[in-house]
Amino acid sequence: MSEWVAALNGKVSLSTLAAAVHPYPTLAEISKRVAGNVLAEKIFSERVKKTLRFFFSLKGRACGE
Repeated sequence: MSEWVAALNGKVSLSTLAAAVHPYPTLAEISKRVAGNVLAEKIFSERVKKTLRFFFSLKGRACGE
C-alpha cells in the first residue's frame, strides 16, 4: 500500500517500484503466524472440538428433517 501512495504522490516512479525487492514474510504475516500459533491451542482445544461436533451433529434435526 505504501508503494502506491508513494507512486501516486509522484515521489517514486513505477520503474523504481518494479525494481524494488520486497522482503517476505512481511511484518504483518509474521504477526499473523505468531498469533495463530499462540491461539491455536485455545481455538482447537478438546472442549471446542466437542462443542463443534455437537452442533454439527444437530444438522438436519434442528429443522425437523
